[in-house]
Amino acid sequence: MNKDLLDTYDWISNSILLPVGGFMMAIFTGYVWGAKHAIAEVNKGHKRFMIGQGWALLIRYVVPVLIFFIIVVGIYDTFFR
Repeated sequence: MNKDLLDTYDWISNSILLPVGGFMMAIFTGYVWGAKHAIAEVNKGHKRFMIGQGWALLIRYVVPVLIFFIIVVGIYDTFFR
């Protein structure tokens, strides 16, 4: 890992902080706030959110797993390649 300071900051923000932020938002939306509340918020003043139930399943189960995989691959690619 032969990088200068700005490359290190770039790697930390792009490979760690952004995916961790997305992971935390998915966990918060799916489990803490609740997908039903999020769908209700999207529906305010707009047409019905047509993919609400499928989106709720994705935000609770699929998205956190995929983002965790992205974090692991980013770390693996940096330190073990």
